Amino acid sequence: MTAPSTRARQADRDAVLGQLEAAYADGQLDRAEFDRRSDRALRARTLGDLGVLVADLQSDGQPALRRAGSASAPVSRRMIALAAVIVVAAGLIVTKIADGHDDAPPSPPAAVQQPAVDDAAPAEKEELATAPLPEPLSLQAFRAFRTAYRERFGTTKLYEPTFHANGDVHFSVPYGPVGKNRIDPMFWSPKDGFDEWADPSTNVFDEGIVDLARVDLAALARNAVHARKYLNVENATVMITIERDPDLRPQVQVRFNASNSLDESGWMATTLSGRELASNPFSPDRR
Repeated sequence: MTAPSTRARQADRDAVLGQLEAAYADGQLDRAEFDRRSDRALRARTLGDLGVLVADLQSDGQPALRRAGSASAPVSRRMIALAAVIVVAAGLIVTKIADGHDDAPPSPPAAVQQPAVDDAAPAEKEELATAPLPEPLSLQAFRAFRTAYRERFGTTKLYEPTFHANGDVHFSVPYGPVGKNRIDPMFWSPKDGFDEWADPSTNVFDEGIVDLARVDLAALARNAVHARKYLNVENATVMITIERDPDLRPQVQVRFNASNSLDESGWMATTLSGRELASNPFSPDRR
């Protein structure tokens, strides 16, 4: 059983942030409490620090942290003890039988059943291949893209990325000689990785370069959840674009657009740190 004083890993913090996002989305937490707990989760040093943040929350899945007092540890010890008794009893029976047949010739050793390594390997590979992908527009998804992009291109700078509700990310990278203002439009899928979605071209829309290293990804995930509720769009699909525009103040902003099949829409703009700058929730009076 893991002690509450055990140092927390980033994966532990991410798991708790995911639980907090779900709790905020289904109404267990209001915005202020969600922000407060998320901030504490990001700064948590131990599993105990994380555990108190989700101890009072309901969850459909497994808890991120195994709490002290769990029944699983005693059950495991009882099972081990029972197995040991069975083994000892079996040994006594075998010894008794052997003592009654001293003159009998020794039996040939039983064939050892070899583990079916070859048969199990494909199943393990299939399980790995079908591992669940991160929830779109979540902290885990944003981190997965930033890590993949940095590993592929050796930088965190790119032209105005757009994060879609299905998990895909559209963006552009510089193309050709420096100073030619050319871009290569690309996209990234959590399942299939990187690919081009259009031919290289001149940067006719004057897309600006943004640096993902400057974006507070936890705030990005919190505001994605907030946009679904606050922008007053029923069954909203949220799309997030990080854009640079010399006419904006500040020049680099994060824009959250919520829309649905009924042509209802709203938007919200924040800084890279997550501070809200402006918003325009949907109202039935303005269509």
